[in-house]
Amino acid sequence: MTKPFRTVIDVRSGTQDLTTVDSVKLDLGLDPLDTSQDAWIVAQIRQASNSIASMCNRMFGEETISNYFNVQWCYHGSLQLSRVPVTEILSVDQGGTLLQATQYQVDEESGLLWSVSPGNIPWHGNWIGGAVRVQFKAGYVLLATLPYDLERAANLMIKSAFYAKTRDPTIRSEAIPGVMSFDYASGAANLNVFDDSEVGRLISPYKLPAYG
Repeated sequence: MTKPFRTVIDVRSGTQDLTTVDSVKLDLGLDPLDTSQDAWIVAQIRQASNSIASMCNRMFGEETISNYFNVQWCYHGSLQLSRVPVTEILSVDQGGTLLQATQYQVDEESGLLWSVSPGNIPWHGNWIGGAVRVQFKAGYVLLATLPYDLERAANLMIKSAFYAKTRDPTIRSEAIPGVMSFDYASGAANLNVFDDSEVGRLISPYKLPAYG
């Protein structure tokens, strides 16, 4: 497996938000017509979405990406694309030659791209040594195809921050059993999400190893 030495975002997602103002209001039991909290909710959505992306070592909004590889001669294996899930391979350029769609296969969930040898029965073959550029789309259309678990995790984090606004300032720490805990020693909440918490369980299937 070969990883790209360079990654370029060709078309950025219009948003990386994992939830919406209306969804948060519904979860908090707020009047959908009351806009007095909207600015705060928008800021919290961005913070929670960024936190979840950081904890999962990935971005979730669908973007168009170019990966550049330097493949060793007669290398037998796959190319590891830098984003998942892969929604579309736009082009594969191998040494200046554009490959046909029949000349490669991709595993959308893992992001592994295989060279396919010609013949009636395709089989995984060698990538020719040298430069390979793969342009592809990967990620979720927010919020159309985003797994609900991620939206729920973001809403839980925002809900905890919402209730923390009215906390007793003399309290140094507090916990919501099974969800998350806060420390206030520095004067600001420091969110600790545990693997056995509800938020941790919700995002666990989407965590990737740190890339690099």
